[in-house]
Amino acid sequence: NDQRSTIQSNNIAGHHPINLYLVHRYNTLSTTNNTNTNTDTNIQMTSFSLTLGCALLAFSPTLSLLLLFAYSKAQLVIIVTTSSFFQLLACLLAALLHLPFKSLSLGAQGIFVIIPTSVIAQALSRCAFVHCYHKVETVIEKSIQRHEQLERQSQSNSNSNDDNDNEEPSESQQLKLELNDVSSGIAAGVGFAFFHTVMLYGTLLASENSRTGTLYQESCTMMPSIFNSAIMAFFFGILDMVWMLMTFYGMRRIRDYRNFQAQRQRANN
Repeated sequence: NDQRSTIQSNNIAGHHPINLYLVHRYNTLSTTNNTNTNTDTNIQMTSFSLTLGCALLAFSPTLSLLLLFAYSKAQLVIIVTTSSFFQLLACLLAALLHLPFKSLSLGAQGIFVIIPTSVIAQALSRCAFVHCYHKVETVIEKSIQRHEQLERQSQSNSNSNDDNDNEEPSESQQLKLELNDVSSGIAAGVGFAFFHTVMLYGTLLASENSRTGTLYQESCTMMPSIFNSAIMAFFFGILDMVWMLMTFYGMRRIRDYRNFQAQRQRANN
């Protein structure tokens, strides 16, 4: 650069104005190229920090509960994994429900078909998961009851004079303390919300991480698209956990009512 500026300053005197214009234009282009290089580097750094912050915002409800609440118990981790699988089944069911309307040219009116079918698919998958959870819970409770009966019979047959004042809680009581509707509902909501966030926000996050610069939309020019979608993913994650807790509550009441009706019919017979 020093040699170039020296040569240019020595040749400026006594030259035609066209040559002076060419020298000035060359210096301007060189400065612009250097500025663009620095700007691209700054854009990449800003995009990385923005992507990291938006990713933490979008996944913060699910990851915080997963690490602080569900990760400490193996049973809750199994529930998280299973509910994530049912979220994928909900996406598959929603896609199958959209197929009959694919050939129709609905245009902007397609949201009146896509949104209700997606909501129905999500609700059915939640109910199916809770129904399977209740089935597994019944099988485990029956198995524990058989095991406890065998232990009581063995203890009654043996003439032991040990004091039983400080008895430990039974296995069924421990199961109810560890796996109740609240803890299982939160764990299932974490798994459901995590994969919902991945499906809703993962593609945008991956595409933004691989490009230079930040994407803006014409409908919302005040904030980047990745930040706007992170806010929506954040609230959808919380909403998924709330809906899963409500599903556990409703399905439990339906199950208790059916058991009550069955016991009443047996008593009448």
